[in-house]
Amino acid sequence: MVNVGTPLKKRSEITSALAIIEQYSNIVGQQNVTLQLDTLRETDIYIHPELGDISTSDFNRAADTIGLGADAARTEGAKLAKLAITRPAIVTTWLPVADGSGRHRSSASSA
Repeated sequence: MVNVGTPLKKRSEITSALAIIEQYSNIVGQQNVTLQLDTLRETDIYIHPELGDISTSDFNRAADTIGLGADAARTEGAKLAKLAITRPAIVTTWLPVADGSGRHRSSASSA
């Protein structure tokens, strides 16, 4: 599980309609994180990047956020390495056909 939630703002920091929406989003996000944390097992991996002052509306800081997330993932590298695929996996896809049904094709088969 990756937690990229933003801490709640202080009442004095909520000064616009956008700030109200952002606070609401953060509240809902924290509720979801709490529910998910309650279901984590010993075998699950929890990653929580330290985002500092980056909030959910800081789209212009996406590169910073990605870097912080990558750093946080590296701290769990040993656990994540255990999940790595060491040989090519067969990827399975469903392709739409004209009648709306699905046609199953494995990446290992020819088109």
